[in-house]
Amino acid sequence: MATSKKLSSSRAQERAAAATVGGRVTPRSGAGWVHKADAKSKHFLVECKRTDNQFRLSLSLNDLRKIEREATLAGLLPAMQGQIGAVNYWVLTETAFEELLLAAGWDDVPG
Repeated sequence: MATSKKLSSSRAQERAAAATVGGRVTPRSGAGWVHKADAKSKHFLVECKRTDNQFRLSLSLNDLRKIEREATLAGLLPAMQGQIGAVNYWVLTETAFEELLLAAGWDDVPG
């Protein structure tokens, strides 16, 4: 796949992730000093990863710790969105997941 198509696919993923959390895409995909991650909302800081490989997406502990650290410093919940082919998956810390459950009104969840 040509680089421009990959970049276009990545930008489309970032726009979709930002829309999902009710936020916006960060300038330069968070490559600057001020704006971190790929998307930001009132509640979430989101890092996006994608692959055209239909079987595997590489996600490292360093990736997870980085978004968790940046979100914590910003006072937001960390989230990662991984796109494999045309399917999106979300990865959250246990704390972020519990906060979502509580915000949804699932009061039968221990916490």
